[in-house]
Amino acid sequence: MALEYQGADKIYIVAIPGANGETYMRPFNQTDGTTSIEADDVELETKDKSETAYGKISQTVSFGQIMTKGDPAYPYLKKALRNKQYVSIVDLDKRTLEGEQGTYKLNSYEEDNGVGDNVSISIEASLSGDVKEIKLTTLPDGAPENNADEGATPPSQ
Repeated sequence: MALEYQGADKIYIVAIPGANGETYMRPFNQTDGTTSIEADDVELETKDKSETAYGKISQTVSFGQIMTKGDPAYPYLKKALRNKQYVSIVDLDKRTLEGEQGTYKLNSYEEDNGVGDNVSISIEASLSGDVKEIKLTTLPDGAPENNADEGATPPSQ
């Protein structure tokens, strides 16, 4: 029997630098994610032959999440983009805890805060350099339990 992957089996982890090295943080409440690898074409055409070869290879990742109180990832990513800093992102398989880690240039950080909806965040980044394979020993914690009444303002009547 084939074991198909579900969207929840693949997540992105952000490595946040600190005084004691980097800490792997799981952006809370991830809603989606995409890894895209593309190759440019190099056309070779002579009187004898016509070929297409690989040109520049590029990779981008993007993921969405719901803004969650206490999440250290989105403030870090917003600040990193404003300060033109590169970030370390891991594309992780939750089943095996194996993934690929690379240094990325942040292309965009977007918050969508429509009335009546959760605030959603979208991140897009381009790989700068190579990726390395990693294996985590534990999965970083995700979002804590929802305490909807904590700090909430009661609806007006």
